[in-house]
Amino acid sequence: MLVTHVNQTLALERAKRFSATPSDSQTSEEWLQNHDLSYQKITLKDLLLKGKQAKKSGNGKHLVFDASVITEMEYKLNMAIEQYHKRVKWLLKGSKKLFGLVKGDRVGVLIDSSDANTGFGRLQDFQQSLLHLMDEQLKTKKSLFMLSFGSELECLWNNAMDLNLRTIEEARDFIRGLHPSGGCNLLKAFKKILQVKDLNSILIILGNCPDQTSSVLFDYVQQCLLCRDLPVHAVAYDTSNHLTHETLKKLADHSKGRYHCYNSSDDREVYKDRNYSLIYIEGVYELILISTLLYHQSFDIQLLLKEAQRAVDVISKIKQMRTGMLGDALVSIENEVKYSSVGSFIYLLYLFYQKAMQQFEWHDGSTKNVHVDVAMLYEYQKQLGSAVKTYERRIEWLASGSRKIWGTICEKRVILLVDTSVSNQAYIIHLQHSLRLLMEQQLGNKQAFNIIAYGSHPKMWKPHMVKPNPENLQSAWNWVQNLAASGGRNFMSAFRAATENGEDIKMFGGPQALYVISSGIPDQEEDVVCSFVSECTTGSELKLHTVLFSIDDYSVSCVLPTRYATTPQTADYLRNLAHSGNGRFHWFRETGVIESDDVTAISREMDRAVHYSQRCSMLVESVKARDELRKEESALKQNQLKKTGEIKQIEFIEPRPTALTLARMVTISCRISYLYTSVISCKTCHCLTSFARIKTVAPTDQSHQGKSQRTHQDTFYTEDKNIVGTVYRKFPKTRSVRKSVPEPILPQMEERISSKQWLRKYSIKKLKLDLNRYVSGPVCIHKKAKSKNVTSKWFCSIFPSVDIDGQVRHIDMQESEMVDYETHLTTLIRRYLTRMQWLLSGSRKIFGTILEDNVVILIDTSGSMGYNMEELKKSMTSLIWEQLNSNKIAFNLVAFSNTSRQWQSSLTESNQSACHDAAQWVAALKAHGGSATLEALQVALSEQEADAVYLLTDGKPDSSIKLTLSEANSLNTRKIPIHTISFNCDNNEANEFLKKLSSNSGGRFHRCHGEADAEFAIHRLMKEECLDEDDPNLPNFQGEDLRRLNDEVDKG
Repeated sequence: MLVTHVNQTLALERAKRFSATPSDSQTSEEWLQNHDLSYQKITLKDLLLKGKQAKKSGNGKHLVFDASVITEMEYKLNMAIEQYHKRVKWLLKGSKKLFGLVKGDRVGVLIDSSDANTGFGRLQDFQQSLLHLMDEQLKTKKSLFMLSFGSELECLWNNAMDLNLRTIEEARDFIRGLHPSGGCNLLKAFKKILQVKDLNSILIILGNCPDQTSSVLFDYVQQCLLCRDLPVHAVAYDTSNHLTHETLKKLADHSKGRYHCYNSSDDREVYKDRNYSLIYIEGVYELILISTLLYHQSFDIQLLLKEAQRAVDVISKIKQMRTGMLGDALVSIENEVKYSSVGSFIYLLYLFYQKAMQQFEWHDGSTKNVHVDVAMLYEYQKQLGSAVKTYERRIEWLASGSRKIWGTICEKRVILLVDTSVSNQAYIIHLQHSLRLLMEQQLGNKQAFNIIAYGSHPKMWKPHMVKPNPENLQSAWNWVQNLAASGGRNFMSAFRAATENGEDIKMFGGPQALYVISSGIPDQEEDVVCSFVSECTTGSELKLHTVLFSIDDYSVSCVLPTRYATTPQTADYLRNLAHSGNGRFHWFRETGVIESDDVTAISREMDRAVHYSQRCSMLVESVKARDELRKEESALKQNQLKKTGEIKQIEFIEPRPTALTLARMVTISCRISYLYTSVISCKTCHCLTSFARIKTVAPTDQSHQGKSQRTHQDTFYTEDKNIVGTVYRKFPKTRSVRKSVPEPILPQMEERISSKQWLRKYSIKKLKLDLNRYVSGPVCIHKKAKSKNVTSKWFCSIFPSVDIDGQVRHIDMQESEMVDYETHLTTLIRRYLTRMQWLLSGSRKIFGTILEDNVVILIDTSGSMGYNMEELKKSMTSLIWEQLNSNKIAFNLVAFSNTSRQWQSSLTESNQSACHDAAQWVAALKAHGGSATLEALQVALSEQEADAVYLLTDGKPDSSIKLTLSEANSLNTRKIPIHTISFNCDNNEANEFLKKLSSNSGGRFHRCHGEADAEFAIHRLMKEECLDEDDPNLPNFQGEDLRRLNDEVDKG
């Protein structure tokens, strides 16, 4: 049904299409893309295009316009001004007036908590404004990161968190806990929030001048936001400091964000009282902007006011056109109808619509002229009838089984509160029966449930909710059968027992709904109970539903309750209690359901459907009656013409087509012409190409012959004499000259090789992630310009730079490539940290990785090892089972002090019995004597089948260091590696001896001191999502394997 009153239906539909109802997620810039004057084609240029230039002698111009064009343009302009008016009023409501419209669905919020912004009585108003912002705009976002900054930073979360009921409440608590915290370190806050990933918008709320200068802030923000789409929404909150405004304006401009200013000193509505007013002059709204129009610092409002000013300018030009001139051109308006009275014109329209359309009483009491489509109304009535039948089936289902008593149990985790007061002594069997029906029909598909019977004190079936399996349901029924009525109706104790159970919250997340069945009012006052329930259920998923089973009256034999009320008073109490807990109210008795919120909602919908059906019937009957009246009038005219014999052929005059009809006719004709041309072209091309086709190859450069870089063409003759047409069949493939960022392929399992060998395959350079690979151009020799007028160094401000080996180089990478590079490099660093964790776990922490398959292990048992002997025995046992036995390494053990003592005479294959024997031999070792290191090396190097020697000691040898090194070099005729292990040794001279000994033989040096700090640092790095220079540094490893990996991590 198309509804009209006085204006035409088409105009109303057009107005609906450009409705000013704003979208919560659209800025004014986005909104104006579909609502500005250019989009609606109502600019002065569009108006002039609709005029015609008349011929006139002389140099002047004469423009002719149709009156309907001018009138329509004026109407659209005034409607546009009204839209902008409504949009600005919407932007000045609620939190949008204080903070503007916050864009983005993953927002990082920086809150100024300096003394100047939160002190001097401003804190409470500032917190209320932030809470309003949270409830109105921020809670609809996908994720949120909040940070308050003063002299120091205070983060709510370490990362951006997805918003749900819990995180929203945490954010509200964070806002309530704001307190003055010194200065205003905005730079430090920026540095922190730019490390948070997955943000697409930053909101800065600043009420004080930052500690840093604006130039420092701009340089840092410009460098960090280069190649990143992260707009900054800057808000100057209630401050008159012009430096704050200028700083935030520049930050918003540099980041392609928006700026908003709020000042509480002027409580008047800025838009209505200061910027402009609407004046009604001769039926036209004219927007008068006063001098302070553009002083308002809201970016969204500025755009709307500028567009409104454009509309006012066009209206003023139209007024000049009505006087006959537009600049130096003469203007004429044709077909302009002037009525002596507006009322007479409206009366003519009223008579026209009254005869052409049906009169229909609207919902607001007014009468509308309605076009009636009988076929459409018939289908609509059929759908209404089907809906009513569905509603009836739903009501019958709600009035059957346990739903007649309890209503529908919708939630998955429920607790039943059963009134077992002394007043229900005669009806306890009815309560037991209703609980049995509920457990049989509705509780079987729930996640968890519990039952609490309450009189003067609550009595729980289970200490916490349990799953509704057959065993638990049977146990609950046995418990219900033993219920007895006693005491009053202490509802508050039962409610608190259900909602404050820590085990329920820990195991299932707490109940989702409480169902209370009672026959009277609780012992507590209604206001107290309702307010407490409302406070507990607000902001959570918990709901409270109440069920009243009606008792006609209390007999003399029954015990009267502590608080007596009539049945209507009880129903009012329980109804208000359910609605305060966001729940439903259900009232039944033996005869059936008396009142139910579920049934009431469906009945209300049925009444609406019946009402609409009746109105449709009335419209159809009025159409039939009007049609019969027209037939009677037509038959009467025909009879009169037959009697007079003056029947004449009446010429039918086609109505003048409207603009919409002309547009449709042009579209249809163009479509038919296109289809006809396509068919003819296809047939012609098919015939001619089948007649003659000449295949040629485009000439190419001789230097590229033999390659596939050619353009192939097919040539065919057309029917226009000897004209030849050409069709390209194949194009040369384009080749990219950019270097793509490869994704590193890393092993999942650890390999038993040294870090040197491992990094040959998985280093940053080997995986083509070295930053030098993506650096282009010469070394940058520009320094920071002292004068802002210097423009020759534009290259430094556009492309990101990096310091490589003391030289500043520029990176020529796209934003997506930089994101991929950072992601791949972070993945690689985490893999390095994982290998370092593996090297610091188990026996590898003390001995490193045993690489060879045939080894001799030298164990220092001198007197200096006495304090560390127990630790050494545990570590050796772990080495035997974890590395030697697992990797099937043949080994021998040699303990040395003043003399050397071997476990076996030769290398022994590792098996269960050999490892047990070796562990027992190590457990019997004792510390005594000196350190005959040279003698032990002589015994180990005499083993011809050994591939390597592992020397573990805590100090220098007894002999000379120089002599020991030279003799060891002489004894090592096969040049096998000697790996040295410094065991809790802090002597630098001894560690240098071990390093030289391993280096001379091609072995590795390992030191096991201080790795506890390393494990903590690596764990912290793995846990954090951001890896940068602010993260905890790893210690300086002296062991070769860990040191090489640490260097690679630092490089990454």
